[in-house]
Formats: sequence, structure tokens, C-alpha cells
Amino acid sequence: MKISSITVYAASSARIHADYLEAAELLGRLIAEKKWRQVNGGGKTGLMGAATRGAVEAHGVVDAVILDIFTSANMHEGLNSVQIEDKMYKRKLGLFEAGDAFIALPGGLGTFDEVMEVLTLRQLGIHSKPVALVNTRGYFDRFAELIRHAIAEGFVHEEMWSDIAVVDTPEKAIEFVENYAPDEKDKGKIWSGDMSREKVDSDWTAAAAAAAPKENEANPSPI
Repeated sequence: MKISSITVYAASSARIHADYLEAAELLGRLIAEKKWRQVNGGGKTGLMGAATRGAVEAHGVVDAVILDIFTSANMHEGLNSVQIEDKMYKRKLGLFEAGDAFIALPGGLGTFDEVMEVLTLRQLGIHSKPVALVNTRGYFDRFAELIRHAIAEGFVHEEMWSDIAVVDTPEKAIEFVENYAPDEKDKGKIWSGDMSREKVDSDWTAAAAAAAPKENEANPSPI
């Protein structure tokens, strides 16, 4: 899979342990050393700012998709280009479309929202891009536990777990992205409502039925 651009999701909070900032800066530097473009939310504080700083100091390129309310006081001065949006959903769309892969550093509600959205879009088959979470100080341990619990309770299909890499270091996140080979999801299996238990009706069942004719048309039976 060819990678040229990485979307980085990260906190803007500065009230955090120095280990988080060091990992974010390292990630930015590693992305730059790969000659990949980094795209983030454009803030100059917290992990977002540290990831940008690491890339800029390594002569890398960082573009941003930022909300207009943050441009006057919190925009990083080292950005290569800036896409300004007035709505959060537009900002998230810009970040999603810009990346060939997604790497999330520890963050707050916004970061959780972004990660959940790219995983949901993967489940829907809208993209097949790699998703890595940098688990500095074990930050994502409970997030991973939540996903595993949802799988165990039948709310998420177990195949979706293979699309998430929870890694200890930025180096491992880069390695995962670089070696990622997207797999074709069995949408009928994931969407059917069969979560290794009895079959039940759901919106997913209807989605699977709607998708079936398209798949049959793409692979017609020989006459």
C-alpha cells in the first residue's frame, strides 16, 4: 500500500505528562524522515503542536485542517498549508480525506470521536486505510478494553479488531503503517447481524442485502 500522507489525531491540551509530548514530537520526526506529509488539526499546543514541531524540525511538511475559531490564537506557525473550516464535521472530513493512514496519539473527546469515526467508516467499507493508536503510558489500554468488551457482548464484529493496531511506540506505529496490507472484509458476515450468536434482524441485515446485488454484478456467474 502506497503511503504519502498521514493524518495524525492528537490532543491540544498542554496539561499533560512530558512523556506524551516526547512521543508526539518523535512521531512527527519519524513521519518527516519517511518523506510523508503529516496532516493534523493545526493547533500549536499539546500533542498536536508537538507532532508538528517534530516534523518541522526534521524539515518535513505539515498541512492542517483547522476550525476558523482557532486560527487567530492557536494555529501553529510552521504549517505548510491550512484548510479553514467553519464546521467540525467539515474539518473531520478534510482530515479523513487527506490521509492514506491514521495515527492517533493520546487525546480527549475529540480524538476519541475521530478514532471511532474512522473505525466506523472502515466497518462500512468506505475505506481500507490503516489505523494505529500510540499507546504512550498505557493511555489506550481502557479504550482497547472497551472495544474488546463490545466484541464480547456482540455489538462489534471480531473482524474489526484486526484493523486497529495499539502499539507502544511511535516507531511501531510507523512500522505498522508501512507494512499494512488491507484485507477484504466479508460484508455479509459483518453486516448480517450474526455476531457468532443467533441471527437477528438489524439495520446491518438490510445493508448486507442491499450490497449483495452489487457484489453479484461485479462477479457474475459463468453461463
